[in-house]
Amino acid sequence: MNNCILLYTLLLTFISCTNKSVLDRGNDLLKVENDVDSLSENLEFENPFIKSFRWDPKDSKGVQIWFTDKKVCYLLSVHCLYMFPVVYHDNEAIMYWEGEMDCRYDAKLKNSFGGVKAPEVGSAFAKYTLVENDVIRVEYYFSEWVSAYIESESDEQYIHFPDTFYYQIN
Repeated sequence: MNNCILLYTLLLTFISCTNKSVLDRGNDLLKVENDVDSLSENLEFENPFIKSFRWDPKDSKGVQIWFTDKKVCYLLSVHCLYMFPVVYHDNEAIMYWEGEMDCRYDAKLKNSFGGVKAPEVGSAFAKYTLVENDVIRVEYYFSEWVSAYIESESDEQYIHFPDTFYYQIN
């Protein structure tokens, strides 16, 4: 916004210093307004999910996540990182299931548990909602599979799919 005001001020100063007719000045002003509109469409706005550090579950017990412009990264351990596509809408982010990983062991994210099949690649898996500047709530669309996975793979010391994440630099 400040850039727009500065641009208009400079333009008006420039126009007032020239010897153009009033009609020419009006046409130039319309052209600049159109240019400013097209520039503002291309400006990137700060995404509240993308921070300089990770998001943690309560008491830092479990998976840590961070967001990029196109991915949400799940750090299961120092030896296991999963990356999932993400699409942002206002204060929400939708994560899509994908198998892109850098993992030295089988985290079993492609397994079925208790007869519940794992999500298919490309399925919308979770919705992250920013409820405060530093708190995200998660709704899992495959809640049965998440519950079965947690029952099989999580313990009191480590939660794989928490329902809340907190942004905290520690």
